[in-house]
Amino acid sequence: MITTVSLPCHHNGKFIGVVGVDITMSDLLADVTYFSQGQSSYAFLVDRTDGRTMMHPLLPSPSSVTEPPLFIDVRSLETEFEFNSTVYPSIER
Repeated sequence: MITTVSLPCHHNGKFIGVVGVDITMSDLLADVTYFSQGQSSYAFLVDRTDGRTMMHPLLPSPSSVTEPPLFIDVRSLETEFEFNSTVYPSIER
C-alpha cells in the first residue's frame, strides 16, 4: 500500500506549486514505530479527517498484528484537553 504526502508551496504569498512524495505505508509506519527523541517524546500517525489512529505507542506494532486493524479514535489514546483543542478543534468531544 502506498500513500502520497503533499503540501502546497507559496512564495511571497503566491501559490507556486505542490511538492509531494509517494511512500509505502510500511516505511511510514516503521519511521513512526522506531522514532525516539528521548524519554518524553514519541510519534504517532492519525487520519486528519476523522482522527483514526494508524500507529501509536499504545497500540501493537505492525509486525505483531495478526488480525485486520482496528481503527481507534486518537482522542481515546491522547486524553489531554490541550491535545484535543489544538490538534482537532473541529471535532466535537
